[in-house]
Amino acid sequence: MSNNKLMYFDSNTEIYWHGVLMGLAVLAGGCIFWLLARKIRKDAASALKYIFLFGFPVGIAFSRLEYCWFRQDEFRGGLPDILDVSEGGFGLIGAMVGVALVILIVGRKNGRLTATELFDAASPAAAAAICIGRLASGFSGEERGFELYTDFFRRALFTVYDAGEDKIFVSVYPYESIAAGVIFITTVWTFNAVYRSRKYLPGMTTARFLLGFTLTQILFESWRSDSLFLVYLGFVRFNQAFCAIVLAITLIVLCVKYAKKYGYRGAQFGVWLVLLLGIALAFLCEFFMTGGNHLQNYCGMIIGLVAVYITARLIMDKVYRVNLRAVRQ
Repeated sequence: MSNNKLMYFDSNTEIYWHGVLMGLAVLAGGCIFWLLARKIRKDAASALKYIFLFGFPVGIAFSRLEYCWFRQDEFRGGLPDILDVSEGGFGLIGAMVGVALVILIVGRKNGRLTATELFDAASPAAAAAICIGRLASGFSGEERGFELYTDFFRRALFTVYDAGEDKIFVSVYPYESIAAGVIFITTVWTFNAVYRSRKYLPGMTTARFLLGFTLTQILFESWRSDSLFLVYLGFVRFNQAFCAIVLAITLIVLCVKYAKKYGYRGAQFGVWLVLLLGIALAFLCEFFMTGGNHLQNYCGMIIGLVAVYITARLIMDKVYRVNLRAVRQ
């Protein structure tokens, strides 16, 4: 983060805008998590105190571990370099995995809130934190994407100008922030539909968050030029691969739940076919991406991912919808 902009400094203190926004993101996420968990159960504090106590340090440790593992060439000095966080270096997926593990353990051990309820409360909180945290990249020069050659796309997309290279690149972080904001609105609405209107079963909020986050991350991670790549597969982006695996698991769980609830129907095989075709289109567009066809391929990726999203949402609404007849009986 050598380009990180200072907010305040004196002889002993340096405060960066990137750090301020990241702190606000964590604070906002924590407050929203607290408020939503309290809406499920008023006595949720007994579970939340352990999540806040252990979730933050575990999330930070996993976040740093992710970055250090996939950028091993930057930490040849060993443990001292790893512990030196003055230049930044954290990964979003690692932080989310660390906090999720704490939530899972607390949900299983604590009798106040189940793990499903805790994840439902954490989903809008995570989306809000990501929305704010992505904006921090505007002060650090991170999340720069591919170069834009035509004036039309330079005017239509968020861009950043590199004076050293005299080139214009797409700026990825605004899109990730907007996507997270939309996911936040969607998951808040879903949370109210689950725990206030009782239209859907618990777990619906988490499922919608996972669907929206993984699909948008698969797309926008492909745009970035500063991704973390797998150590032994240098051409594969870690965030993209991880989200693809989570997306696949989410879709499989949804399809299995649908089959258990409604049985096998003729239309169901058509739905599965649409999911497979959408995933295949997005994968092929990413696999055959080059500097000369990225705009066309990204359009193909968007079409495939949108098809997956719409189809998965239709399945999700049926899987988690409350059977009002059964409730009345």
